[in-house]
Amino acid sequence: MGNRWGLITVTVLLAGTVVLTGSVLVLRIFYAWGLSLALGIFWVAFTSRGISLSTTPLPDRAQVGTCLRQQVTISAKGFLPKPGLKLQAAGDLPGEHLSTAVDLPGGRTFLWQADYSLERRGRYHLGSFRLQSIDPLGLFRREIAIGSASEILIHPLTVPLPPFSLPGLNGSGLSKRMPESLSASASNIREYTSGDSMRHIHWRSTAHTGRYMVKVFDADRSRHRPENFWVILDMGNGHSGRGNDSTTEYAVTMAASLAREYISHGYNFGMLSLGVEPVVFPLGSGQDHLTEVLDFLATLNSGDSFSFNERLARHQGLFGSNSTVIIITASPASSLTESYHQLSSRGCAVAYFLIDGADFGGSSPAAAGRSLTLLGAPVYLLRRAETFKQSLDKAANAILWLDGVSRS
Repeated sequence: MGNRWGLITVTVLLAGTVVLTGSVLVLRIFYAWGLSLALGIFWVAFTSRGISLSTTPLPDRAQVGTCLRQQVTISAKGFLPKPGLKLQAAGDLPGEHLSTAVDLPGGRTFLWQADYSLERRGRYHLGSFRLQSIDPLGLFRREIAIGSASEILIHPLTVPLPPFSLPGLNGSGLSKRMPESLSASASNIREYTSGDSMRHIHWRSTAHTGRYMVKVFDADRSRHRPENFWVILDMGNGHSGRGNDSTTEYAVTMAASLAREYISHGYNFGMLSLGVEPVVFPLGSGQDHLTEVLDFLATLNSGDSFSFNERLARHQGLFGSNSTVIIITASPASSLTESYHQLSSRGCAVAYFLIDGADFGGSSPAAAGRSLTLLGAPVYLLRRAETFKQSLDKAANAILWLDGVSRS
């Protein structure tokens, strides 16, 4: 029912006026008003009954930037028409709710294409609707739930990444040509950990100690050939902005894009997400592995700040000397250099994708970028005004980048 108290007030006023004045004109108005109320109640009751709805099934998963189309079929029992209905999508997908006017001819069906624009990643429910019936005078309305919702997981946006090389690593990015071997010189020897290549075992030290020992190669990785690619996603430090316009969304989009690119090229890919609770996706390949990674990223959110280096230290055993590790972070802290020392000492090739929080109302990564580039670490700056392609086309450890950061 519409404005219930308003209808009651008008009815009481008309009845009181009839009693007090005895006016025939007011009495006729009162009768007309009562008839309108009765017809309105009958209208909404009749037009909202005997209606069924069927829909085409929706997929379990979809992706940001795409559009889902669902065909909706509405039918009514009987031969009398049911005009003046309104059908509205009742799911929890962010954005404007879809709706359409429905005029049901007697004994026929009404077809409607519901096009869902997918703009936010996450877990949502689609497929349920609200059917609204309003009488011609707009005095009464009735709304009923119709259809059943199904759960759908919206994966983050992935964008094509251009072939790029990580400076100083010669091919550890998405380059078209990969070097054939590691540098022959090793600077140290350490105990074998899971993920290390058996090709790097130092057999003399292994025989001497009784434990598997592997070679740690020099920091000059001009001939580094990665076998495993890792992404470390920092979800707790320096994030700013809201919704899609945030460093969190940029970080997730870049992680998802790297996962798709590396896995589609047949490489082993793993991911370590450092957030409220650290989550590890072990090295893997193939479409099923990519789906698992994207499923996780679909609902990932940034959390409270924590010591990035301490949490990384607890998981550094994941990374062997045949690994390239890309760290995606919005942290402005110059202490990121400790993570570089941790991973490079294990023989890993390490690179950084720094998201410029200043573009989102947060802090600039100037200090972190400057400290890392002075160490010789490959760094890329991801900016709000640039596409990922533009960011990857220029290396952040170039002199021009350092000059630009120092002015920001």
